[in-house]
Amino acid sequence: MYENLGNHWATSLIAFLSLPLIPLTWYFYLNGRKLREASPFASAHFNEDEDAPH
Repeated sequence: MYENLGNHWATSLIAFLSLPLIPLTWYFYLNGRKLREASPFASAHFNEDEDAPH
């Protein structure tokens, strides 16, 4: 990719592809507890004692 596009465009392409992921990470950070409570896979771990190591 770097050979075909050059250093500047190849790095810019990676940056442009990663920009939409920034709001997604904040969504998971802010709504993580609700998502884990609703998940059937995380419910077993989420309902354990809070003092238990994760």
